[in-house]
Amino acid sequence: MEESTKLYDRKLVKRDFKNSFSAAGGANILDGDLADKKMGFLVRAGYSRELTRSFFLDLNANAFQFVSGKNYTNRLISLDLNASVYLLPDDNFGPYLYAGFGVINDLVKPEEKLKTGDTYFKIQYGVGVEYFVSERIGIFAFGEHNLAFSDELDRAISGKRNDFHYNFGLGIKYYFGKKRNNDVFEKIEE
Repeated sequence: MEESTKLYDRKLVKRDFKNSFSAAGGANILDGDLADKKMGFLVRAGYSRELTRSFFLDLNANAFQFVSGKNYTNRLISLDLNASVYLLPDDNFGPYLYAGFGVINDLVKPEEKLKTGDTYFKIQYGVGVEYFVSERIGIFAFGEHNLAFSDELDRAISGKRNDFHYNFGLGIKYYFGKKRNNDVFEKIEE
């Protein structure tokens, strides 16, 4: 992994690969109609494709659990498509912003056995940071706000607004694919 430094002695690293797989774990908090909000688990697997030096498309599959109220627990899955913008794309450590849309599906309803249930559409946006351990491995952390187009995520309909939830996590990315020509990086060094 070739590197150099720029303004404020920031460490710059060439990015040789346009594809990545990621795995993450974390927690979520449902903000719905029930008063007692508790953390549930979150597991995420994803694929990213670089379109430009700073712009990526991400596809994430999530499995998570909502816990709220005295007795409400529900397991769900979701599929998200996001556009991500890396603010410092050639830095060894840098922030990124993302936004997109997705779909949520019930896996477990409290009154039934494991089966698929209702489907809800949503939009989401978030912020994250990534640290590159090597040219192929990155460690990242993220915080995300998910806005569902339904007031039924917690099985309680009350108030004027739809339910939403927050996701927080920590994960690892593996970059792969054919090495590319880094002419862009060489222009930055000049």
